[in-house]
Amino acid sequence: MSKILAIFLAVLLIAPSCFARPLMANLVKGKKAPFAGTLLNPEAVAVTIASKKAQEEKCKVKTSAEVAKAKILSDAKIEKVVLRLNSKYLVLVSHSKLDKSHIASLEKELKKRKEETTFSRTTWLGMGAAGGIALVLGVLYVSNVASK
Repeated sequence: MSKILAIFLAVLLIAPSCFARPLMANLVKGKKAPFAGTLLNPEAVAVTIASKKAQEEKCKVKTSAEVAKAKILSDAKIEKVVLRLNSKYLVLVSHSKLDKSHIASLEKELKKRKEETTFSRTTWLGMGAAGGIALVLGVLYVSNVASK
């Protein structure tokens, strides 16, 4: 509702100035003005034009100051993000180095255990084979003794 009201008021304020014709007449002292309005002498016109130009310059200065301020803030934000990114990168690199050293130590431990397991497997294989042979011989002996 307030947007509609704002648009309506803007149209009411702008519409009359859109259709107004600027009037201009050169007057000589003592001559009657051909229309009602404000009469400006050349100095007043110069002041009005200078004032308008000064406002434009003021606006340009203010705009460039705001742009510079926004650029400084933007550059600071970018620098902050870059620093955060670099710190996270360094953390990841250090974690990677730790992980690599941990992997190397685990591989070394695995190799050591494989060597121990290889010797142990051979031993167990020999003991199993000897036990199996002994069991077969024992069963044969008992069956020979029992059959006599």
